[in-house]
This record gives sequence, structure tokens and C-alpha cells, in this order.
Amino acid sequence: MKIMKSLLLVVGAFVAMSAAQAAEVRLLCSNGMKTVVEQVQAGWEKSSGHKLVIEYSSAQTLKKEIAEGKAFDAAILTVDVANELAKDGKLAAGPKLIARGGVGIGVRKGAAKPDMKSPDGLKKFLLNAKSIAYTANGASRPAIDKMFEKMGIAAAVKSKLQLTGPSEAPERVAAGQAEVVLTLVSEILPIAGVELVGPLPAEHQGYVSFSAAMAAKPAQAGAAKQFLDYLASPAIVDVLKSKGLER
Repeated sequence: MKIMKSLLLVVGAFVAMSAAQAAEVRLLCSNGMKTVVEQVQAGWEKSSGHKLVIEYSSAQTLKKEIAEGKAFDAAILTVDVANELAKDGKLAAGPKLIARGGVGIGVRKGAAKPDMKSPDGLKKFLLNAKSIAYTANGASRPAIDKMFEKMGIAAAVKSKLQLTGPSEAPERVAAGQAEVVLTLVSEILPIAGVELVGPLPAEHQGYVSFSAAMAAKPAQAGAAKQFLDYLASPAIVDVLKSKGLER
């Protein structure tokens, strides 16, 4: 009986110690990296013993929240936003480059697709489209706006544009509320009912790169660093590729 009681005390102490060592890492993540984090979350939590508490949004929205004092331990943001916040002392210095992704074109599954092989195929498709959705403050917007200008169709498509909130544009196409979505490939691929036509042609492509960094004063520094090191490791290269991103 005494042996059994001693054993239970040891087990109880071990469980209590393990619980004390486990951490909840508050992560802010740009929508462009959402599918990657969702893919690796369960495996990392199981192997590390820690838990991720994640908020997804556009990098610009997260930037505003961080600037206003939102509490978090680590963030995955576009490179320009991460560098700016690090310069302002809101993120730890030296954000780590994680991945980059290109802008793509999506249509509702089964809908007509543009002739991407023809120099004017995409231009004609966009001019004939009844509605084009993309995120108003998305990291891919500069490349999209530049493409319209370069094609000489900015004025012609202005009335059919649907500028949406974070992550809403692909969903509009899935629901039949918009005909075309222009956004990062990684944001098109996971949406049921939306088919990726392909990335923008090379002459119009604008890659968006993502960096990860710790908060300036993280509550869970050790666990947060462990997760960011994992993101920067070769272990997730295949995951990045499957989600339309690359190292």
C-alpha cells in the first residue's frame, strides 16, 4: 500500500510538472500562411507538448492590432510589415524569412477559364468578367492593381471590382457572388467550390514573402521560439509546396 501511494505521488508530481511546462503560444498569422499553420499545428502541438492559440487575418489588420498593443507571443506577417514592426520595437529584431507565394486566379468550379497561353487571353477574360473580387488591404493588391494598369484596363474593370475584407474574396466566388478571385494561390487552394486557374503570368506576377518573429516581450518566449524555429526548418518544405508556397 505504501509503495502504491508513493508511486501515485510520483506520477502526480510528474503530471503537475508537465502541465506547468506546457505553454499556450498566442500566434498572429497572415492569411497567406493559414493553410500551412493549420497543416502543421496538430503535429507540432503533439511533439512539443505546447498549444497554439491562433488568430488569422490580413497582415495589415494584424499590424494595426499589434501597433495598438494587442498581446501575443509570435507573429507570421508579410516581410515589409514584420520589418516595420521590428523597427518600431513591436517585434523582436531579425524576423526570419519563412516562405513566399505568388498571386493566382480562381473561378467557381466548372466555370469558363481564361486562355493563359495567349498574351491577350487573360486581358480579354478580365474585361468580359462580370465581377472580380480581391482583398482591399491584402498583400497581393499592389500586384493586382499594377497588372490592371499595365494591361490598360484599370478604368474598364473599375465598376466590376469587389474589394473585400480579409479571406472573403475566394468565399464570394464559391458562393456565386463573384465570378473571379485574384489573391494568393495559398488562399485559393483550400476553398471548396473554387478552382485555381493558375498563377498570374510572369510579367504580372508579384510574390509576397512572409517572415516570422517573436513579440518584443512574449509571455511564452521558449515555446514561441521553438515553433518559429520549426517553421524555418526543412521539415515543412513539402507542406509549403503543397499549399502553393515555396521556401
